[in-house]
Amino acid sequence: QRILEGVGVGREGATVLSAMLNFLVRDGCGMAASLLFTASVASRFQSDVKRWRLFADIMVDIGITLEVAASQVPRNLFLPMICVGNVCKAMCGVAAGSVSGAINLYWAAEGSDISDISAKFGSQQTVTAALGLVFAAMFARSTSTANPKQVWFLYSSLTALHLFANMRCMRIIAFNSFNQERLQLIFEEFLDQYAKRSIENSGLSTPRDVASRESLLFLPRIRHRLGSKVQFGVPFNTLMNEGPDAGGEELEKKLAQPYWVSTAARDGLFVSNRPVVYVAVKASATPRQQIQAYFDALWVSATAQSQTQKDDDQKVISLDRRAAWEEFVTQAEQSGWILDQTNIKTRGYEVVVEQISSSS
Repeated sequence: QRILEGVGVGREGATVLSAMLNFLVRDGCGMAASLLFTASVASRFQSDVKRWRLFADIMVDIGITLEVAASQVPRNLFLPMICVGNVCKAMCGVAAGSVSGAINLYWAAEGSDISDISAKFGSQQTVTAALGLVFAAMFARSTSTANPKQVWFLYSSLTALHLFANMRCMRIIAFNSFNQERLQLIFEEFLDQYAKRSIENSGLSTPRDVASRESLLFLPRIRHRLGSKVQFGVPFNTLMNEGPDAGGEELEKKLAQPYWVSTAARDGLFVSNRPVVYVAVKASATPRQQIQAYFDALWVSATAQSQTQKDDDQKVISLDRRAAWEEFVTQAEQSGWILDQTNIKTRGYEVVVEQISSSS
């Protein structure tokens, strides 16, 4: 209703051509945004399903708010506002559609059929849209004559309810595979208990416990143990440039490993205020080996941080990383974590090592 008012419905002098051009520009911006957004972040959806799903909900609410408010701003700002609003809704469509499959697979893993879950999910959206149409028809006349402050208060309340409900839904979903956020949470908990030799008594958090604590927004999380930034899935030449020179047998041993970890004092071309841990993995590395690679990177980060601490964190330096990894695997599997699949966010590079035989 607000958009129709903005394009000139009911206003003297408004033409069909101007309204059509407004809609063409708005829809064109949405299509372009969908393509650009997909090209930019398509590879990141799987590693942060919950956060991208909530991101989609926030974007659609922002888009609707801009479209509703567009009719109440000066006329020269109407078209830019509805274009930005449609861009936000397009980003919502890409993000929500990309992660819905992973969410449906989670519910199917609980014992249901994936096709049944998908069909019910589509039916739920249809019922929700139908109820929205019914309520829109019921309140269309009253909202046009009501006090604008009351309308905005009702809209804000419903928007807050929408976000709260989706946050509660994301808390219910407890993925039992590691991504970057969940692995860092479990690693910090494991390191604290392992340094104090108390892990056998307390154990690690289960996927259900972590689901209530993991972040649902793309906000930085303060970590007191991890003093380095981890770059996972970097090109192999990045490690060769940043790490010590290796040749002969040493290089051959390195190439036989499924992954490589190296530290540097800069992030790309910029000097970082904290060390950077680079991780390169082979294309043939299994999910368990990828988790181990990230575990080693976090261990190196925690070790670098413990060198500047004067408390119990100094115990980390003297601990055996290989023994700690074996203990981590045992405790994680006992707590219900699956290490045969992973969704760790990567830079997108994989290493392929080929042996070239020299001909005489």
